[in-house]
Amino acid sequence: MSDVRGGSTLNNDKGLVLNDAARVLRLSTKTVTRHVQAGKLRGEKREGRWYVYLPEAHIEQAQAELSATQAQVNALREENTWLRHLVDETTAINRGLALALQNCELRVKA
Repeated sequence: MSDVRGGSTLNNDKGLVLNDAARVLRLSTKTVTRHVQAGKLRGEKREGRWYVYLPEAHIEQAQAELSATQAQVNALREENTWLRHLVDETTAINRGLALALQNCELRVKA
């Protein structure tokens, strides 16, 4: 038997676990739980876990933010790859310079 609370104006197809709903709403899980208990949000308990049904606008906003975040992550990965390449090139140049310096020192001593 599920425990259902809250109004019926929210999208019932988008039930999120409590932690995810709190993250989307940028609220603590306690606050989301209080909102469900007060009827401000609709939620139900299934198999021992609370699921919260958010308005479509919140789901769309969360998806847009996720897409933007994923784009930023991809850009940072590309930048990281480029920077690693530069570090590798610089390391190789430094090794070459160190060897050249050693050869110069050996010639000066000889």
